[in-house]
Amino acid sequence: MLVINVNRKVALVLLAILAVFFAYSFQYPPEVVAFPRFLLAVLTIMTIGLFIRPGDMGKVKVTAFLTRPKLLTAAFMVAYVALFPFVGFFVTTFLTVFLYILTFERKAWWKALLIALGWVALLYGAFQTLLYIWFPQGLLI
Repeated sequence: MLVINVNRKVALVLLAILAVFFAYSFQYPPEVVAFPRFLLAVLTIMTIGLFIRPGDMGKVKVTAFLTRPKLLTAAFMVAYVALFPFVGFFVTTFLTVFLYILTFERKAWWKALLIALGWVALLYGAFQTLLYIWFPQGLLI
């Protein structure tokens, strides 16, 4: 008899989500969704593997996954995505890198400022100057 444990339940939910994404991909031309469909296929194979051999996770505590650094990083990413359309790529990237370094690396503010400025200058120089790939602009830049 097939025992439905937590991993198998997760696998069934993931298969349903992947099926929805796959069905949604038919709204776009085939050349646009070739790579996303490849990723969906890989995730489907991995999910089927999880269903077939669910393994034993033992007693996994949610608090092991929801640590303070992980929650702060998630908050940084949500803020990055939320601010991106309004203030533009370079300003948002600068603020995110600067605040991330101050929060996690505990460096002096001027070192964090120099690193963030250097990172943004490197991105600007590599993509916009050399490769002519333009990033979205917001209200500030």
